[in-house]
Amino acid sequence: MKLLLIILLIAFVVLFLVNMILGRIWGFYQPLKWSSGGETTFVAELAILVFISSCLLGVIWDSEISALCVIFALPAAMISYISEGRARKRFLLKEAELYKANKREHPGIFDTLPPERLDDFDDEVFDLYDAGIATYLGTISRVDLKILIDRFELDGEQGPNDIFVFHEMVELAKEAGISEELETLLYQALEERDALYLRWIPRQVSLN
Repeated sequence: MKLLLIILLIAFVVLFLVNMILGRIWGFYQPLKWSSGGETTFVAELAILVFISSCLLGVIWDSEISALCVIFALPAAMISYISEGRARKRFLLKEAELYKANKREHPGIFDTLPPERLDDFDDEVFDLYDAGIATYLGTISRVDLKILIDRFELDGEQGPNDIFVFHEMVELAKEAGISEELETLLYQALEERDALYLRWIPRQVSLN
């Protein structure tokens, strides 16, 4: 049993390396993404591979080998931690530059706080933006907007504007009854980004 597990571990390592190296050479490899933002580098992925392999080998093998595995796992974990921090800094810098550039295309929209009360407006259609990078997404109906606000305010962590949305939250919004049009719009936007900050603005003040 132990031998079989080791063979499977070796196969995993080889396949991971082949995919990581040849994928980069041939252009089909998709880098891993850190949960804090940014993508992994080649060095970071090697460190992750060493850490996972060392931990698994330590579990499979006896105590003497386990102690040796720790020697490899700890530096690998440190390299991964440092790489994640650098990736996040690069990610935040890129986001800030993108926001600054896009903001020029929508003067006035992101210079003030967004509206908070949907009931203050009689509009049936609103403009929808990604406030994270100051981009225009399209329009949203009052019905869909009310569903989003009501659904995510229930979680107690979001307000009525700049609504944070990722893939799983679109599924929750679907269950709450949003239209197919809004569902399609959100999924299309999420093809380019991991998450959105949805900001709604009355159309009469939109400069699109």
